[in-house]
Amino acid sequence: MSRTYSNLSCFYGNYATASVNIEGKSKWGLIDKGGNEVIPPMYDYAIYKGEDVVYVNNGLNCSAFRKKTVTKNRTIGLWEENYIMGKWGIVNLKNELIVSFTYSRLNPFGDGYISASLGKKAGLITAYGERITPFKYDLILPIRRDYEIYFALIKPSGSGVIDSKGNFVLEPIYSGIGVNCSNDEDGWIVVNKGNETFYIDKQWKRCCL
Repeated sequence: MSRTYSNLSCFYGNYATASVNIEGKSKWGLIDKGGNEVIPPMYDYAIYKGEDVVYVNNGLNCSAFRKKTVTKNRTIGLWEENYIMGKWGIVNLKNELIVSFTYSRLNPFGDGYISASLGKKAGLITAYGERITPFKYDLILPIRRDYEIYFALIKPSGSGVIDSKGNFVLEPIYSGIGVNCSNDEDGWIVVNKGNETFYIDKQWKRCCL
């Protein structure tokens, strides 16, 4: 490596994200296993998930400062952190911008799909910016079943599950969906509807209870 890096991520395949300290601020890029810079360290944060794209942020800043607090006539110093979230976009491995810096958050699932947020609401997009759902959900969680990926769309007025094309396989009529069990042998998920809690099987039918 020709640089001294301040942070290094784990490799996904041949690439990893890396940061350098420039004038007291971390700048992130992408390196390969030979230490070559595929993308120069120019972003305020970067995430790589083994795909042919990199999720990058401009404007992210976390500063720690000491705040004085008076408690029972005694002044104490407490460390607090201030976050400025910036905006997220997506570049390819040639560092060409393919999705503009639009989103307040990006949560890539590593399958070419991302939970993206505009303000406080999330929607599902692809790694190339195609919008699969509206931006009206509180949370989006992946469900992997038999080499297929599905997504739980969570919101108080009705949660459901869609396939990768955006079609509902479980209608948005549930008050809650839990996916913690979805990776076990049976692949069941837990749903809440009114005062009931029960399982949904791999055929998206109620089972067992």
